[in-house]
Amino acid sequence: MSEKDPYQVLGVSKEASEAEIKKAFRRLAKKNHPDVNPDNPEAEARFKDASYAYEVLSDADRRKLYDKYGHAGLREGFDPNQHVGWGGRGGNPFEGRTSGGGGFSGLDDILGDMFGGNASRRRPKQARPADLEVVARTRLSEAAAGFTAEVSYNRRGPCGTCTGSGVAPGSQVRVCGTCGGLGRQQLGHASMSFAQICGACSGTGQRIEKPCSSCSGQGVGESRMTLKVRIPPGADGESRIRVRGKGHADRAGNAGDLYVRLDVENDTPFERQGNDLLLTVPITLSEAVLGGAISVPTLKGDVRMNIPAGTDSGQRLRLKGKGVDNGQSPGDLYVTIQIVVPRNLDEESRALFARFVERNPQSLDR
Repeated sequence: MSEKDPYQVLGVSKEASEAEIKKAFRRLAKKNHPDVNPDNPEAEARFKDASYAYEVLSDADRRKLYDKYGHAGLREGFDPNQHVGWGGRGGNPFEGRTSGGGGFSGLDDILGDMFGGNASRRRPKQARPADLEVVARTRLSEAAAGFTAEVSYNRRGPCGTCTGSGVAPGSQVRVCGTCGGLGRQQLGHASMSFAQICGACSGTGQRIEKPCSSCSGQGVGESRMTLKVRIPPGADGESRIRVRGKGHADRAGNAGDLYVRLDVENDTPFERQGNDLLLTVPITLSEAVLGGAISVPTLKGDVRMNIPAGTDSGQRLRLKGKGVDNGQSPGDLYVTIQIVVPRNLDEESRALFARFVERNPQSLDR
């Protein structure tokens, strides 16, 4: 039993109302509950003190005993008739009376509201095995079309020698004497307790005569995994492909997930923006002035594209649906025109070009 002043523990005055006491306990319980502060003995101690203080002050009879006699009045077998200062009155004025403050049924309700269910007695949560992330290197053309990646990584899982039991072959397993095979221990006061994983057996409920030498009795080992993962069409460097149950696993086989992230090398003349592709295509001066059809590459092969007469350098043309096709909404291919100016002309060609410009001074601006 705590010898701390319950009023000081909860931070309330001796004239505090039932509502003030309840509010103070909720604040401390929410801050220090073991589910919120796992493996924190200081928070656990504060939670125990707050729980006991609320147990005393939420019960009208026990609160009166404490106010008059201090902690002595709360001890088992306390007889107020024998206590100095009782005033010589016979009998116990609190005998046979019911608690006016609700006691621990009220405390369980408070914790249940905050943490869900009977939070003061529920079994501790087991940590979920960790997820893993690996990188698969690929090319833009391959990622856009979809492919199967082969990834290798180190993964923790049930020991291959003992299949997760932690027991050496031929060794005996006994019931843990600390927790009686439950795998957990009840901590706290008799009427207010919470479960914690047994430290003697790490929650297994067993004591091993001879642990497995491969995993030192932990039941978990590390192994090299190789896995083929289907990458859907349209994936890019922002994609993370989830493979359920292929992350780290515990001794019981419960597993986290594997995430495959792509490292995409651009092996194409394109620049990718989402599902759209950008491409710069050179054309001759005559093609820009007169127009015509040219061959343009795409991820699925060359296609023909019409160049309108009078096309300017830097003008952008669109080929609808010729971008990245992810099977749902294919992107477009945007072609930026770059006019290539002829160089190293012979005298005859230079003369013809000069005559053309003189007769058509605005033709190149259309």
